[in-house]
Amino acid sequence: MKYVFFPDHKIKIMKNIVFFILFLSSGLFMSCRSVIYAVFLRGRAVEGKATLMVNHTEEREVILIPMMHTGRPAYYQKVKNYLDTLRHRGYVVYYEGLGTVDPKMLPDSLRPKYDTIQRKFRRVTGMHLTGYDRKDNPSLPFKTKGKQVTETPELKGITKEDIHADLFIAELIKRYEAAKGKIVLTEYDFQTGLLEKYKLSRQEKEQYNSFFMLQELRNEYVSELYRTYRHPKVAIVYGAGHFWFLYAKIRDMGFEEVKKKK
Repeated sequence: MKYVFFPDHKIKIMKNIVFFILFLSSGLFMSCRSVIYAVFLRGRAVEGKATLMVNHTEEREVILIPMMHTGRPAYYQKVKNYLDTLRHRGYVVYYEGLGTVDPKMLPDSLRPKYDTIQRKFRRVTGMHLTGYDRKDNPSLPFKTKGKQVTETPELKGITKEDIHADLFIAELIKRYEAAKGKIVLTEYDFQTGLLEKYKLSRQEKEQYNSFFMLQELRNEYVSELYRTYRHPKVAIVYGAGHFWFLYAKIRDMGFEEVKKKK
């Protein structure tokens, strides 16, 4: 099997593409699907979307697998089959999924605190976090259509041996406030139900950094886990919106992209 490595001038082109995506994606929920990411993934086999990166010095491999958060069941079946293949080849699967808790499962004493955490998340991101198949959630950036279903660990075939490479919402808020300061909720935040229409002015939106919360903190957490566990072969299954940012982080660890020749 022959491989070819991307030279620096092509990496610069890729970085320009990232900035182009950021420009066109302003105002969108950056970690999830947009028209750009739909075009990026459309019409390609699951394996064809994956990118292999290697660190020859440390003899380690990473495969980045960009995901759509909504799709037809057949798409997720293909993802499941591909992950099964990678596990048999010795890869450890790292998967995305912001951790939430059903408030009904919490003791009464903890529900007010968790409600505040959910409202802080909405204050920064503009959305209340639920599955994309929830028709009663007007704050979602997009929803399932037609025969589509929302992505779940079960649909992808996630197993107990796989690693949840994402933050629980409470930890996400904690890290955000440690870096950027306290998220201050207003009367409007408390009076507006989590499943009600939620609208902020442009000035209010600019008060907090949704990109930092949805992208930077979570991408850095993936890096933290990888540096901690140091698995020799890893498959990272994450939303397509994270792809180039995770790519850059892996490359900064001494990895190079490998492209198979036909």
